[in-house]
Amino acid sequence: MKELQKRLQEVADELEKLETQESRSAEDDAKIDSLIAEFKEFKGKIEQEVQRNAELEQIRKSLTTVVNKPAVKVIEPEERKFTSFGEFVQAVVYNPGDERLVKRGLDGLIKRDLSVGTPAKGGYLVPDEFIPQIKQVTAGEAVVRPRASVMPAGDIPDQGVEIPALDQTAADGTGLYGGVKVVWTGEGEDKTKTDTGFKLIELDPKEVAGYIILTDKLLRNAPAIDTFVGTLFKGAISAAEEAEFLAGTNAATRPTGIIGHAGTINVNRAVANRIQYADIVNMFAASFGTGVVWVASKSALPQLLTMKDFEAADSDAPNLVFQPDARTGVLGSLLGLPLIYTDLLPTIGGKGDLMLANFAYYLIKDGYGIEVRSDDGYTEFVKNRTYIKAFWNVDGKPWLTAPLTLRDGVTKVSPFVVLDVPAVSS
Repeated sequence: MKELQKRLQEVADELEKLETQESRSAEDDAKIDSLIAEFKEFKGKIEQEVQRNAELEQIRKSLTTVVNKPAVKVIEPEERKFTSFGEFVQAVVYNPGDERLVKRGLDGLIKRDLSVGTPAKGGYLVPDEFIPQIKQVTAGEAVVRPRASVMPAGDIPDQGVEIPALDQTAADGTGLYGGVKVVWTGEGEDKTKTDTGFKLIELDPKEVAGYIILTDKLLRNAPAIDTFVGTLFKGAISAAEEAEFLAGTNAATRPTGIIGHAGTINVNRAVANRIQYADIVNMFAASFGTGVVWVASKSALPQLLTMKDFEAADSDAPNLVFQPDARTGVLGSLLGLPLIYTDLLPTIGGKGDLMLANFAYYLIKDGYGIEVRSDDGYTEFVKNRTYIKAFWNVDGKPWLTAPLTLRDGVTKVSPFVVLDVPAVSS
């Protein structure tokens, strides 16, 4: 195996040398074609050897079970691990026979195809110790995920889950928090029946992928991969998820967005393309739960910072809602609640340019991944470039089917309130 890998690297180096020279003869082009064929041949032999070893290991385990030999304590050497995400990526690209990869490969086998235009057919799960580097985000890096109710992948990663969502309407039109009718029962008395109906919220992880094209020079530099590639993937993954969680189109192949969801309350703004004090007061009145935060489009910043606490024309002393300090900056709160800015919401004037949300009522179900694959098809191979792809699965939905009704049986509230366009006058 080592000799095959050594020869594979020699062929790759020879190809790189020929491709980078200023001029090539017909003999050089013929040599390149020959080397490419040899490269694929050795690559295939390595993959066959890895598969053969995996099959032999499976047979050995089966025979051990059949013979039912008494258990013998074997002291295994400490399992070798990757020292960095960069080293892991290098192994995926250059050394798929690495024993550390084989243990992480799909079905324990290498499933890659070097044909032109053919994507990789399998990849390798990123080791757990590197997941935070490219997936996990803090409250300062993302809006929804760090504040949401997140369910991990589990033993069957991509299996969907059903979460009960109470959907109850009391016969008399009254109720608590969406129709839950609470009745006090004395000792020995029959418990009062309610007309409770339950709905289920289904979360089924959807596959999403991102890719980056890296030069061979960068791929040979593990610290550089660690520093830049992990950071780029993390930013791209987070932005893709957050955009769907906040303002997704609710397509069947994507997570469900808060804006446009049936459980979200829409508050019509008073004036088109404006955010006024009366708007935020009305939004505040419709909010539900603790841990509520404001989320605003960055394009709304100028209006929010100049907002007055009342808009009366005859007022000669309105107060700024924000009291900025040249030394400490702008206070990050609105009506005493934290204020977060993001470029993932619609621009000023659009539905959802301002949101008031309790993200604990947003459910996220993580699935399989993150899986990293390499595609060094001929088109990019001759350019000394490689596609690095990251696949993962995720779904998300608000944890309710409709706005909630308070005790008065009239007032509607929701963990999610968005500022809408002005109401259409009849």
